[in-house]
Amino acid sequence: MVNPHENLKQKIMRQSALQEVQQTVATFQSLEESLDQLLAIELTQLDTQYLHLAELAADIDDAEFSHELYLLANNHLKARRQGLKTMILLCRNARISNSAVLIRLADRQSHLEKEIPDVKD
Repeated sequence: MVNPHENLKQKIMRQSALQEVQQTVATFQSLEESLDQLLAIELTQLDTQYLHLAELAADIDDAEFSHELYLLANNHLKARRQGLKTMILLCRNARISNSAVLIRLADRQSHLEKEIPDVKD
């Protein structure tokens, strides 16, 4: 025998879960956008810092000192850029994965609603 109250309870819990997944997807989308903006700002700052260090390296007489300073600037720029790009990719992958789960859950919810009649008051 089908318990109409249990069916309603399950439907409400599934809807709540779908909303949570939607919120998770939105959070990752927002985080990805924020990281994109941060990357743009960071790259501008790092480029300025890199140019300053490269100018210093060019003005220093000692070749070894100058070379080490240039390598430091170059490596720092590359490492920071790569770190931010990695974080963006991780957020994007999580958002894509969560979106796929959301689609499957919504499809399942729709299928269940067709199978189980709604409770009428």
